[in-house]
Amino acid sequence: MRFRTTALIARLLLGAVCCLLGQSLFAQTWNLPQGTTVKDNSPRTYRISVDYNTANTKGETAYRQRVTGDLRAGWRGER
Repeated sequence: MRFRTTALIARLLLGAVCCLLGQSLFAQTWNLPQGTTVKDNSPRTYRISVDYNTANTKGETAYRQRVTGDLRAGWRGER
């Protein structure tokens, strides 16, 4: 039992280290090509939906919930 607990802790630590290193390795910056400008003439609206599924201890779906919201980008505050 003690070996299983130690192996589990080692896996968790290794996974956390890999996640942290992976985020820094793949983070990069980029620039637009010279002479290119961003045109932001009008606001854009995006609808975002997320489904949450909750399972019981047997793995069966116990509860489902959908959360939906609107994201408005390019809006300057005037109405």
